[in-house]
Amino acid sequence: PEGESASAPRTVSLGVRVSPTSTEIVLAGRRRFDFRRVTRGMAENAGLAILLASELGVTDDAIQRALDGWQPAKWRGEFRHDGQRLLY
Repeated sequence: PEGESASAPRTVSLGVRVSPTSTEIVLAGRRRFDFRRVTRGMAENAGLAILLASELGVTDDAIQRALDGWQPAKWRGEFRHDGQRLLY
């Protein structure tokens, strides 16, 4: 039926390589983005954000510039004590 292909789900390959000092994301085997070292899960989330930004018309150069200055939120992944509670 007409219009069905426009709403059909797409599959995009997402490759993640984490080294001791950096993270590389490869989308569809050809689009590469490099940024600071993060966990694999954070890199996969970044890959999804990159795909969404692309769908919204953001260029790969603009995405890479944003990744160059990105850093995780303060205290991310830390344990904190709040009275008797241990928070993550």
